[in-house]
Amino acid sequence: MTLDEYRTFRSLVISLVLATDMANHATLVERMSTYFYLKEMNSTATTTDSKTFLQIVLHAADISNAAKPWPIYIEFAEKIMEEFFLQGDLERVHCTDDKPTFDRETTNVAQLQIGFITHIVSPIVKLTTNFGAFFSSIHML
Repeated sequence: MTLDEYRTFRSLVISLVLATDMANHATLVERMSTYFYLKEMNSTATTTDSKTFLQIVLHAADISNAAKPWPIYIEFAEKIMEEFFLQGDLERVHCTDDKPTFDRETTNVAQLQIGFITHIVSPIVKLTTNFGAFFSSIHML
């Protein structure tokens, strides 16, 4: 591998890892949604690339717990909630900015999961139904 290939690969991997950050979720969904909308309108005003596609695929895999069989879904939901609650416990001790979703005493886990599936997972699943059109138009790395 040449130094340029290494740098390109490293940059790609970093962008893929950053795409799993929930802070980037809305932007990523918006980019792909806009691409598919304009594609349906036969517009050539926007293009997307294989990096964006890889980002959304990895992000979808990262949040795919809701698509797993029920026993696996429950096990992983409990683990992520415990991670959130531990973070909330630490923030309560060390910070002044409490996040209500991280409070083990007041969080309604079922409602939180419903919101996660409705507002986070569902838009990604809907986007993946358009991947056939995307495959025919991407430029490979």
